[in-house]
Order: sequence, then C-alpha cells, then structure tokens
Amino acid sequence: MVRLKFIFRCRSGYRIILLILALALVAVSGTAAQDLSLSFQHWSFLKSGTGSISSPGQHVSAGLTAGISSRIELHAGLAGMLTPLPGDTMLGVLSVGYAMMGERRVSERIPPANWVNMLAEMGVLAGWTGITAASPGDPHAQWWLFGRITPFTLGNSFYGRRDRVLAFGLAWSPIQGAISLLFNIMGIDIALRR
Repeated sequence: MVRLKFIFRCRSGYRIILLILALALVAVSGTAAQDLSLSFQHWSFLKSGTGSISSPGQHVSAGLTAGISSRIELHAGLAGMLTPLPGDTMLGVLSVGYAMMGERRVSERIPPANWVNMLAEMGVLAGWTGITAASPGDPHAQWWLFGRITPFTLGNSFYGRRDRVLAFGLAWSPIQGAISLLFNIMGIDIALRR
C-alpha cells in the first residue's frame, strides 16, 4: 500500500517530474521527421561503497524514444521496482543518446548501413524510494545524473524494432555525494512511427 501522507506531502515534487516528462514528450512530438518508439527496459542498481539508487531488486521502465537527428535520440520514461517490493521505487528517466558506430536512421526508404550499433547516453533519474508500507525506511526524494554505454544495439526503427543488450554505467548523486553502478540486461524499442 502506498503511504498516502507521503504522496500528499510530496505533490510538488511529483509536479516537477511530470513537468519534466511533459516537456520531454513535447520535444519528442516535435520530431515529425524522425522516428518514435515505445521503449521497455530492465534496470538493476548495484550498491557501490557510497550508495545506491534503490534497494536491491529488479526494476523495469517504459517510455518513449525519439530520434532528434540521424545519430542523436531523446528518451523519456518511468522506471519502477518490480521485485521484491513492487512500486517501492519510482523514478522518472530522461536521457540523450548518441549512436557511436553510424547513423541510427537515414530515412523512411533507406535503411542505415549498420544493423548493429553502440549507444552512449547521459541523463537524469529522479523520483522517490521507500514508498510502500513494507519498506523499512521513510520515503525520500532523490535525483541522480548518469552515463551509460550500450555496447550492442541490434536493429533500428527502419525494421520496426531495436534490441539494446548489456548496458552498463555509473550514476552520481550531487545531493548525497554518492556513486552507484547501474546495469541493463535488455531493452526493447518498438517503432510507433518510422
């Protein structure tokens, strides 16, 4: 069960995250010449010596990924804890990615030269952890800056699907002065518009 007092106390924080996501989606909707994909990802946050984004468990996210240019993309989504405490951590994700091995998109009629690519991303994770009543601590807001490398992206929007495999990266919290490792086993992008 969600702690209702926490939700009512942090409404302004939720508004900020919703505003950031709304602005990202407006930016995404303005990319009519580029592709738009529905994105699903797995997330794991590994504790380093100084901290962790979330308690141990598996997390999933859903969002939108849009091409801004032939090599640059924008991703906006929501990530939440799936196990062991569903919904205990909820984070907004906003990132900018760069296709490192070639164009991610040429046009609707011409496929990119590379079916396999690499992706480098920088972004922000912001939200709350410790939300559910089963969580041992009090809920608290947090935000992290992250960098991530995806060594294998297979496919692209021209073919209607792209799989992202074995992404890894680091996240840093300026507030806590903490560093956390992050790992994504798999991400799937399903083209909504090519």
